Amino acid sequence: MQKVFSGDLVVFCIRAFLAEPFKIPSGSMIPTLQIGDFILVNKFTYGVRLPIINQKIIPLNDPKRGDVMVFHYPENPSVDYIKRVIGVPGDVIEYRNKRLTINGVEQTAKGGW
Repeated sequence: MQKVFSGDLVVFCIRAFLAEPFKIPSGSMIPTLQIGDFILVNKFTYGVRLPIINQKIIPLNDPKRGDVMVFHYPENPSVDYIKRVIGVPGDVIEYRNKRLTINGVEQTAKGGW
């Protein structure tokens, strides 16, 4: 019984503080990530957070364009969203007529975002 509890505690600590696996649920990340692919999220990239209350206690890095982020959907926090960062603070993002521009520069599907 003690070994099972110890193993569960190790898994909890790894998932809470170090890394967590996620499965890609939709085609919004195609062609780089396919439906059903798994990614392992490094929880230290942007800072150290306390689990459960999700409070950042040690900030480290800021998100950069092109990073893949996992976050909770604001209207339903039980749903995880996996998306690519296309803009950072100060950027002007426009999406019109199926064309994306970042700071006035039109982006292509492979365009580094």
